[in-house]
Amino acid sequence: DADAHPGSLHLMVGNNFTYSKPVEYRCFEAGPEFFHEDAGIMPWPKPHVCPGNVTIYPLAIGIADELIVPCIPHKKFDFALARPGDISTYAFKSESDDDALAYHQHLREAWYSMTRAKGGWDCLRHYEILAAGSLPYFIDLYSAPPQKIPFLPRALLRKAKHLAGVYEGRIDQMQFDIQQYFHTSLHLLRHTRHRLAASRLAAYMLDQMVGYARSTKVLFLLPEED
Repeated sequence: DADAHPGSLHLMVGNNFTYSKPVEYRCFEAGPEFFHEDAGIMPWPKPHVCPGNVTIYPLAIGIADELIVPCIPHKKFDFALARPGDISTYAFKSESDDDALAYHQHLREAWYSMTRAKGGWDCLRHYEILAAGSLPYFIDLYSAPPQKIPFLPRALLRKAKHLAGVYEGRIDQMQFDIQQYFHTSLHLLRHTRHRLAASRLAAYMLDQMVGYARSTKVLFLLPEED
């Protein structure tokens, strides 16, 4: 498919998955069937009702469905190379298809990937990490206002950040609890598939528009620039 994202997943053969270019990985722990279930998934965020009966529904950036891995990939690195804000760690160029593929593959092979607020609190980096089956190490999570990232499961993100043996930029393998890692990553990936995938967010938005079909005006609010 010439229109597919260069990092997209294309083909599944048994428990092996191939990308749009010849790269493969195997499922670690649960297989794809686990992520089809939606039991226990965090409910959609509640709208904010303002004076005058004005209702504001939150939206999220989300991630292309084709970038969401069907299961947790095998890992090679403690932390992904890129550290947001440190240009010296930016090894991949977004304008190159080969680099885009390598970037997403690199995230998929990392136990953890660092993220933080960039242009705003709701930034694509969070979603790329979650879609890759890596765990986000959200540097400034406690400073994030809940209304800025309402679609992200904060309790799971806090748990991911504070697993035994995990420090900013490194993992102490003597303390690391791999079972807790997989318990957390499995539930975060399932949340990503059911709440952060572009198709699910589009369906959520359309569901909220029921009853407003005759409206001729829609106000779309963006956050102020920092």
